[in-house]
Amino acid sequence: PINGVPVPIHISWIKTCVQPEADRAAAYLRLNLYAPGQSLGKDVPPSTAAVIEAFGKQQFFVKELLFRSREQRRLNAAYRAIQTLRKTYRQRLTAKAQQQDLVQQATLIKARDGRAPRIADLSMRPVASGKKSTGILEAHANGVRFTTKKQETVDVLYANVQHAIFQPCEKEVLVLIHLHLRNPIIIGKKKTNDV
Repeated sequence: PINGVPVPIHISWIKTCVQPEADRAAAYLRLNLYAPGQSLGKDVPPSTAAVIEAFGKQQFFVKELLFRSREQRRLNAAYRAIQTLRKTYRQRLTAKAQQQDLVQQATLIKARDGRAPRIADLSMRPVASGKKSTGILEAHANGVRFTTKKQETVDVLYANVQHAIFQPCEKEVLVLIHLHLRNPIIIGKKKTNDV
């Protein structure tokens, strides 16, 4: 509340959320907001920067909010809620930015007889989830499909492969099949060009 009136503030406007040292009488929570006249930095959301740029010279902006409460437990809960909300908002923004430049792949056409050539007990990097992705690699009509033991699938189409490198196990412990892709794909939660 500002002057006793609840005012909504979008989470993208919060620059920092700080909990100063509490004294004997009360606990405090300070919110520093983005405002014109200060360096915005590279972590400011684009929509916030656009509003500040458009209305910075014409409108008044609140730069800082300080909340005081006798119950420290409630301010701690509000502080944690704000921090988790900021974290999820930033993760959503980065995921959206990663998804923007991805090229939509065609669907994998499975082998007609259902008996696709396969390699079992194969490890894939980058991992689909967890620490290690072990599974089966199958060759189909227009691409390969890697299926982990947790039944997660990664499809790579032949049309998307720029370079395919095979390294036999001569003087090596591992047999290596490396695929360098023309357009990145998402494996796990990360965008990659190399499988």
